[in-house]
Amino acid sequence: MTPEQQDLVQRIRASAEAIQRAVERAPATWQMQSPREGEWSVQEVLTHTLNADLFAFGVRIRRALVESNPQFTDYNEPEHRATLGPLLPVADLLQMLVAEHELLAHLLSNLPEAVWQRAGQHERYGKRTVELIARLMVEHDEEHAAQLERMAKG
Repeated sequence: MTPEQQDLVQRIRASAEAIQRAVERAPATWQMQSPREGEWSVQEVLTHTLNADLFAFGVRIRRALVESNPQFTDYNEPEHRATLGPLLPVADLLQMLVAEHELLAHLLSNLPEAVWQRAGQHERYGKRTVELIARLMVEHDEEHAAQLERMAKG
């Protein structure tokens, strides 16, 4: 594995830890309610982040590893959020997100360098390697960790 790939694995774990810390510090009233007009609640942020990790990033990484040039379709985030979000409490969402990060970090930490370049084709964005998908996931999750951190600070 290259140093950049090792860094991605570490950032996957670190972003889950940052999300967990921020959620634990956020006011309890914001778990289910938006802190301000037009902003998501903690539950909505976690639902969105978990769904993206499971149904976009995670599944694409796994498919690229086991399929030959899989075709990736667009991920319908609003549909997933509306369907799954209201069903799960914040503690469950957080536990699932941390578990998904750990699974992906463990999976990626054992890959030979060349396997990181396995790829699929996204219908709109073209070629997506395992490494690129992992990077996009980390950047996405770090963004939401920062959002949750701002919420925790009030």
